[in-house]
This record gives sequence, structure tokens and C-alpha cells, in this order.
Amino acid sequence: MNERAKTALQWIVALGIIAFLFRSVAWDEVVAAARGADLTMLIAVSFAACFVWFLLDSSAIAYLITRFQEPLPRRDARSMRALSYIIALVNWNLGNGAIIVHLRHSRDMPMKQSLATFLFYTWIDAFVLTSLTILGIVVTGKTEIIAVAAVAGAILAGLLVMMTILRTDQPQWAWLQGLRTGVLANAMRRATLTDFGVVGGVRVLYFSIFVVYFLVGMRAFGAELPVMYLVATVPIILVMSVLPVTPAGLGTQQAAMLYCFRPYASDAAILAFGLLIPVTFTIARLPLALYYLSDLKDLRRSLQEEEEESEAAQTMP
Repeated sequence: MNERAKTALQWIVALGIIAFLFRSVAWDEVVAAARGADLTMLIAVSFAACFVWFLLDSSAIAYLITRFQEPLPRRDARSMRALSYIIALVNWNLGNGAIIVHLRHSRDMPMKQSLATFLFYTWIDAFVLTSLTILGIVVTGKTEIIAVAAVAGAILAGLLVMMTILRTDQPQWAWLQGLRTGVLANAMRRATLTDFGVVGGVRVLYFSIFVVYFLVGMRAFGAELPVMYLVATVPIILVMSVLPVTPAGLGTQQAAMLYCFRPYASDAAILAFGLLIPVTFTIARLPLALYYLSDLKDLRRSLQEEEEESEAAQTMP
């Protein structure tokens, strides 16, 4: 499937989900909920949260690239992360891929090694998110989300098994030995306890700010949610928002919010907040992207060169 067809399909799925959600929530009720919300509070917390997320994310990227590849100044990491916000407006499917491509063309870093670094980063994210979900469910004991604990527990167990297999030499099956010695497992095998602690700590803080964001955001719409309930449910919402089935989680995120937050808020308030999230995030991230706009030319050149090389490879006999 080519990129245009994939994008069109994602939009169709997103619009279909949103249309389905509006079958149970009247449009005028959602508009009324938005008008009655404290939008000043929502915008303020969006700007503050996006700025802190930006600093934490770029710092983690600088640490990981420096640790597993070559020194990367934090300023360069901030530039790449900020400019990826602009690229995401045009093509949300690129994500960290834009950074990996840029590292190859601007610093001659092998793409597989960069991919290995970001796979380790993703493993940390998955571990932190599942751990937070289990912690929140155990503390709250909410029966309506208790089934999620089993899923989160299975995922967490799978992550630990994967880490153990990659970082040890057992079992010594040929295909596992090939996987362990491959480039993509390089970062996981080289990581020290310090690496796990530093990056894991940064990501715990990163996702904890999401909990605060949803707490304040729902409060702006007149709903008060328990903190530990948010600890349990926010990871679910974040996972649903990154599924590559809709553009930037449009539709899937709002559906997850309705499922999780219904015990504490009206459907109209939840949906209004959910639809305003991507709008406020885009507005809040724009100043960060504009600050590093002078570097955009280099990033676009890297992406263009990668596309040309890919097309040339496809035309070779």
C-alpha cells in the first residue's frame, strides 16, 4: 500500500470512529461543554506540559544517542524533536523515523543502529506504561478496568522475557543467537543498570505529567478524577493514541477516553476535551518548532535524500 492510500485509509477510519462516537453524543452538547469549559486553564496547562515533555524527550534522545552511538548535543536533539512536530503536521507516520533518517544523512549514523536505540527507548516506554497501569489498577481496585490488569500483566511479562532472552545467552537456539548478535539488539544488550534507571526515570516523569495534564484538563470541564484512577487509565489512552490506524490517534484516543472516563464525567465533556487535545497540542508545539525553523532545511534535505535513495533502489533490476 502506497503512502497516499495509507493516509486516506487512516482518515476514513478516524472519521468513521468519530461518526460512531457522535451517534451517542449530540454535537450541540459537545459544543456546549466546550463553551462552558475553562479554556484558559486548558491552554495554559497544554503549553506548560508540551514544553516540559519537549525538554524531557529531547534530553532522553540526546542521552541515548550519545550512549549507544556518538555524542549528540542536547541542542541538536531539541532541534530534531521540535522539527519533527512540523513534519508530523504533514506526515504523522514519520515520527521518530524522521530523526533516524536525519541522523543518517547529517551525521552518517547507521540507520539500523539508530533503530536499535529507538527500539530500546520504546521498550522502556512500554515497560513504564504497563507498570503504571498495573499500579493504578491495584491501588484503585476499580472493577470496570480490572480486566485491563490481566492484559497489562501479560504485556509486562512479555517485555521482561524479551529483555532476559536478549541480554543473556539462554536458551542457545540458533535463531535467538542470531537475534542477539544482530544490530537491532545492540542497545538492549549494551544497556547498563544506569541506562535503565536514567531513561526509565525520565519516562516515569514524562508520563506522570500526562496524568497531571488529564487531571487538570478534565477539571477544566468540571470533572474531578481520582489521581490513581488516572495513573491506571492514562497509559491506556496513550497507547490507543499511537496505534497506526488513524492520523495522530484521532478517533482512537477519544474512544479510549470515553471508555475510561465515563464513570466520572459526561460523554459530552469527555468528547469535547478529547477533540480539543490535538488542537491545543498543535498550538502549544508551534512556538517550539518555529524557534528551530532555521534547521528545517537540513531535515527536509535528509528526508528527500532518503526518499530518492529508496526510489532508486526500487527501480534497480
